[in-house]
Amino acid sequence: MEKTKAKELVVLVLCAIVSINVVLIIGCRRNETIPTELETPSPIDTHQIPSFKLPVLVNASFYDKIKELLKPDDVVGARAPRSRPDVPLDLNKFQRALSVLNQVDEQEKGIKKSLVFSSKEDLKTYLSQIPSDITIISYNNESSLTPIEERETPEQMKAAVLEFSQLVHQSGRQMVFGPLNNDWLNLNNAGKLKEVLDAIDAAGVQGQGAMDQGGLNSFINFVEQMKSIFAQNKGQDVKLNVQLWLGRNSVEEIVSGFKEVEDKISIAVIFSDTDPNNDTYKILQQLRGTNAR
Repeated sequence: MEKTKAKELVVLVLCAIVSINVVLIIGCRRNETIPTELETPSPIDTHQIPSFKLPVLVNASFYDKIKELLKPDDVVGARAPRSRPDVPLDLNKFQRALSVLNQVDEQEKGIKKSLVFSSKEDLKTYLSQIPSDITIISYNNESSLTPIEERETPEQMKAAVLEFSQLVHQSGRQMVFGPLNNDWLNLNNAGKLKEVLDAIDAAGVQGQGAMDQGGLNSFINFVEQMKSIFAQNKGQDVKLNVQLWLGRNSVEEIVSGFKEVEDKISIAVIFSDTDPNNDTYKILQQLRGTNAR
């Protein structure tokens, strides 16, 4: 009988201990701050995000769809390259390029026009027919577009650039030179780069490959490398036009890429022959916001 009472006493003590612990635990938890719902993050004020200040170069064919986002010193461009290196530029192709540019009437707002050739011989043929409101002429020297005698060696390329530049400057226009990236390196290795840079108003480089191969960091490194090479030959005053390729590079890559190198370049070139989704507008909108002007 005494053993039974002892067991009952032990059970009562244990129950009391458990009850005390439960009360303590519940009491602690009641003092905790328990969120009843997830907090909604504050919306980002896009007006506080610095907009992209540099000029852009875009295809003049897209002008009607993007004109509200263009700003003074932006450039609309048309291309008149050869279809084959050994076949001179066709008159109809040249006139089509002019027709695209003629549809742009924004000079009073500071929008500039650019025309691209792939051979100095074509420039000689058509220079007198170029309207005066086209103030920038570019030389796109590439193996698939340019006669071999204008690019086979660094010396030949340098000579072609100097002749092209002289013709453009004599007409009162600015001249941009944009070969393949390896051509810039070859000119540098051959000791011809300084003469080329001295003869032109801006250097064009193609950044789409670097973005393709290694993403944003690769693109940034590429731009820094090219800028360093140019600076070694002509100091820091080289105007650097950097191209990304719509369709090959995504809208997000182009926007982030240009924002990251804004302090290193002069013009952001958005290259594309077609734009079925109006991505050029999206890029400009994200770079500048909806009220560009």
